[in-house]
Amino acid sequence: MYRFSISWSRILPNGTKSQVNTAGIDYYNRLIDELLKNGIIPMITLFHWDTPAALTGDWMNEKTIEHFVDYARICFENFGDRVKYWVTFNEPHVYAVVGFTEGVFAPGIKEPMTSTYLVAHNQLKAHALTYHIYDTEYRAVQQGRIGISLDCDGFMPLNNSSEDDVAAAERAYQFQLGWFGHPIFKGDYPDVMKEFISRRSKEEGLEKSRLPEFGEDWISKIKGTADFLGIQNYTSRFIKYSKSKVGEVGWTYDQDSEQITDSSWTVSTGSSWLYHMGTSEIVELGF
Repeated sequence: MYRFSISWSRILPNGTKSQVNTAGIDYYNRLIDELLKNGIIPMITLFHWDTPAALTGDWMNEKTIEHFVDYARICFENFGDRVKYWVTFNEPHVYAVVGFTEGVFAPGIKEPMTSTYLVAHNQLKAHALTYHIYDTEYRAVQQGRIGISLDCDGFMPLNNSSEDDVAAAERAYQFQLGWFGHPIFKGDYPDVMKEFISRRSKEEGLEKSRLPEFGEDWISKIKGTADFLGIQNYTSRFIKYSKSKVGEVGWTYDQDSEQITDSSWTVSTGSSWLYHMGTSEIVELGF
């Protein structure tokens, strides 16, 4: 199997169905045909952090949901006769946090107050609608499967005897993997996310939580929208309880925890955040 990502703007240059680039479609058709000719099963990721620049407001704009669904439909129609495995979003947590809280990845926005959670909220809606479109309009004929790929580090309490550290490590899982996995597999955001973000929002003088709410209709639409779940695990951290200070705002500080590495761990690549702990460390991922 070969998993690759389609560039949204290569199919729809302005991000909308008003302009379809047939050359882009031809390119991916040739790629898919060549893979199959060589006995390789294609697996397509629809979104890997490359929102078309022409779309106003990026994923902060709810209209992007509609445009993404249109783009997905065009992909199903043009490639679905041969592609049987689809991933809607790759690591949406990274896109939301590193793109909108830290401003390191595109679109390079540093607005931790509300943008990060709003982007994730809209992507979850787009994921669900895309799943249902495939399920109701294409699955019977194309016989494919559709899911999502989430990233999650391994989190371990710094002190196993500390109830605060143990709870903080579990929160870390919920704020990363559960943020998207819980709505899809259990319905709605994790309770601990709702509780902590609501409390922090009140401390910041806000009238309502920075975490958007799903109505009952959206909870039911999102729940169960994955035939499979991809997990990408790169590294691990010890987690220590640490009460965030006034003025520290955003996803990182909403968790009331601190991530710590051990001096015995080695950086196994050129990436300063990627630590190798050895094969003896086994981390159970869950939400």
